[in-house]
Amino acid sequence: MNFEPRFIELAGVINGSMPEHVVRRISDILNRTRKSLKGSRVLVLGVTYKPNVSDVRESPALDVISLLREQGCQVSYHDPWASSIKVGAVNMKSKPLSGAAVNSADLVTILTAHSKVDYHWMLRNAKAVFDARNALAEVSSPKLFSL
Repeated sequence: MNFEPRFIELAGVINGSMPEHVVRRISDILNRTRKSLKGSRVLVLGVTYKPNVSDVRESPALDVISLLREQGCQVSYHDPWASSIKVGAVNMKSKPLSGAAVNSADLVTILTAHSKVDYHWMLRNAKAVFDARNALAEVSSPKLFSL
């Protein structure tokens, strides 16, 4: 009888630690290209709690962005469902998903996989992509990284 509450508690612990794991993975990927978190440009795709909704409440993406900024990353984001967000005391606005925005990022990171985003186009134009949501699971590319 005590197994289920412990299982639910453990799932909460694992989910709560995912932002730190994602940031460590981003750091590892940047290190492969001889870049550190500090000063790197990271473009986050998707900040809402789940795909194709506008709700950002309790979104782990906000924690990831906050942790990246604490490490000195220059973070921008694109989300067709969230035109603006507040991360700590900082207000941020969604940037258009242009070739210039994608190409200028040291790493593009997919945190919420929205159906309105052309991930194949983005991969062709990006230097490196970290797909934390398997939006490009069927693709094999040397510049594509997953969890």
